[in-house]
Amino acid sequence: MKGQGSVEFIMILSILLVMLAAIAVASTAKTRDINAYAFQREVDSVLGYAGSKINTAYLEGDGFETNITLPERIMGFDYNVSVEDDYLVINSSGMGYSKLLATNVSGQLAKGLNVVRNEKGEVKVI
Repeated sequence: MKGQGSVEFIMILSILLVMLAAIAVASTAKTRDINAYAFQREVDSVLGYAGSKINTAYLEGDGFETNITLPERIMGFDYNVSVEDDYLVINSSGMGYSKLLATNVSGQLAKGLNVVRNEKGEVKVI
């Protein structure tokens, strides 16, 4: 009788441990998905902010000037920002994100403070 009770206890404990492991794996995967989604939203926010400032500079016409302040890191991750053709591009952790701009931009954006000016219809980062 004592042996049977011990075997049953070990089997129940084993089943509970397997269930706990399955829950931990599912939880970790879901947390990773949530973090990736939050990072995507934050990158989209930075792209939207900078893109709208650049588009405003273009649409306001000659002489318009505005500041764009880009964060040093996005959710703790390092990133690179560039302007390629008519796209504002952010690269981070091997992934690329982009936003279409209303015009081509000369000069390169950097983390921190950027001054964007419309000079005779051409948008420049100075």
